[in-house]
Amino acid sequence: MTTFTKTVTYVLAAAAVVTLVIVVLQSTSMLASS
Repeated sequence: MTTFTKTVTYVLAAAAVVTLVIVVLQSTSMLASS
């Protein structure tokens, strides 16, 4: 893989992790407030 491909892969992976964390936090906060 080229450096560009690695960079894109890392960025996509980081975005996926951030999205998962946000979804989990929103779910837990909704459960806590209800």
